[in-house]
Amino acid sequence: MTEIRKITVDEYYAEPNIAELWELYAEESHTKGLPPHNPQRQMYQAMENMAVLHTWGAYDDGKLVGFIVLLVNVVPHYGAMIGTLESFFVHRYYRKGGTASKLLRAAEAKAKELGAVGLFVSAPAGGKLEKAMPMFGYRHTNTVFFRELT
Repeated sequence: MTEIRKITVDEYYAEPNIAELWELYAEESHTKGLPPHNPQRQMYQAMENMAVLHTWGAYDDGKLVGFIVLLVNVVPHYGAMIGTLESFFVHRYYRKGGTASKLLRAAEAKAKELGAVGLFVSAPAGGKLEKAMPMFGYRHTNTVFFRELT
């Protein structure tokens, strides 16, 4: 059974297989025109120190098999606390059995605890996460566009 637990940025980076998971995550979620996946540890730690960033890991028999990274802050346009998922990934072999749902529910609970009025989740167009989010009770509210500036 998969265990979900709150982890620090240091614990996240210390996982022996984190590079492998990041690579799999990048394969599924990379936006053409953006540079290669390059997680910025110091930025994650600074946001964690400000209590803006919160991370959970999904573990199967002690091995990290998924993660979710939540940002919660006041969005100036609304003057309200809103959560945003910065990262959300579960290894494909662990997607059945509710692992993603458990990670998402942990992030939702923390966002609610911090006073967030809602949670934004960005998903690659046509990807697995985009198809799954309505099953978690989310509705399609926005479409994000990207243009490379060279």
